[in-house]
Amino acid sequence: MHFIYADPSLVDNVGHPNTTCRLVTRGLRQRGIVPQIYAYKGIVPELQAELGAIPHFRSHAFYGGDQDPIYGWLKTFHTASETTLQDLSQLPALNPTDVLFFNSAQPPQLMALVLWLMTLPPERAPQVIVEFGTEPGLDISITPDGRYACTTRDPRQDARAPFYRLAGSKISPHVEKRLHMMTFEPHCSAIYASLIQHPVGVLPLPHQAVGPLRRRPGKGPLTVAVLGHQRVDKGYLSVPKIARRLIAERDQICLLIHNGAPGHLAETQRAVRSLAALERRIIVDERTAGPAVWAELLNASDLVLCPYEPARFRASYSALAVEAIANAIPVVGPALTSIDRLIQEWGGCGTVFAEYEPNSIVAATITAIDDFNRYAALAYAAAERWPERNGPNRLVDAILACAAHPSQAAVQTNAVIGY
Repeated sequence: MHFIYADPSLVDNVGHPNTTCRLVTRGLRQRGIVPQIYAYKGIVPELQAELGAIPHFRSHAFYGGDQDPIYGWLKTFHTASETTLQDLSQLPALNPTDVLFFNSAQPPQLMALVLWLMTLPPERAPQVIVEFGTEPGLDISITPDGRYACTTRDPRQDARAPFYRLAGSKISPHVEKRLHMMTFEPHCSAIYASLIQHPVGVLPLPHQAVGPLRRRPGKGPLTVAVLGHQRVDKGYLSVPKIARRLIAERDQICLLIHNGAPGHLAETQRAVRSLAALERRIIVDERTAGPAVWAELLNASDLVLCPYEPARFRASYSALAVEAIANAIPVVGPALTSIDRLIQEWGGCGTVFAEYEPNSIVAATITAIDDFNRYAALAYAAAERWPERNGPNRLVDAILACAAHPSQAAVQTNAVIGY
């Protein structure tokens, strides 16, 4: 069996693609399977050398696009899907026992995979597992009776939902036997399945503890951490205000504010630096986080704050929240999202804010701080159980089982979707 790991967003150590690749391919090698890794054409040399990756895909899944105000959104989709289809056609010859895992696909990549499989004769068509790591471009609200009410957006601003539906409409019975669409969370899979109109399964989460588990301290200063590649949808614009309030209201904490891409949101980053210059309890870290730095940041964190926009995480998981729980760190995040569901699934090891505004976020964080021993104990218990269901070995087992028994790949969920 040949195993191909494909990710057009695998380019550097910013964001989750590098982490997922390391975890999945490590799990494969532990089974004696040596994967071929196909990354973005512009992958940085250091990461390429570390992973042994092949620079290949010309269209990044998340960046670039035609700026024409009339049809730029349409041209971007066609260009990216056509380019990705050409790049898929340049992969080595495969057969039905081979596996291609495609990480964090967007609509152009899904369309390219569908069209590619349509062109392959049965003796050349591998099993393809494609994962959707981000939200599908729908506005999602939750009605009082628990339904997910979904509406599409203006395609000039976000055309993902109609393009996912378009790609789904091209899936023939021949392709459906070979294409297994997945997310890392049951509710996300239900929303994607309703949108694409084909089954979407659930994979175990790849993340694991970065070192021996430890109980976060119940005495002394607590480190509240904001970590990762900061963006507007991650609530970073509000972080200076949140930081000032937390420092003013609780003496027993310090703040660790990490931004792996400090050139982005430069004005907010300057405000964060200014706060740190005036307050010794605020630590700013602007390092790009490879494995060693990321482990250091997680180990320094006692409480992970995800001040995220709820809409962005109704139908996608948060890698940071997942890693926090895997490492026995309590979490603060938005209510009625995958983060909320994650916290509840793992024993209530965190708090949530009901409103996406600083006062509500600060209140939820202070609730966690004031009852920290209890939340830390719950997070430790969750992390002890985590490897039973998640981690790279569980994920690789699921990928290989899906390829070997494709008819068992889909899952059932209780989520109710409406449009």
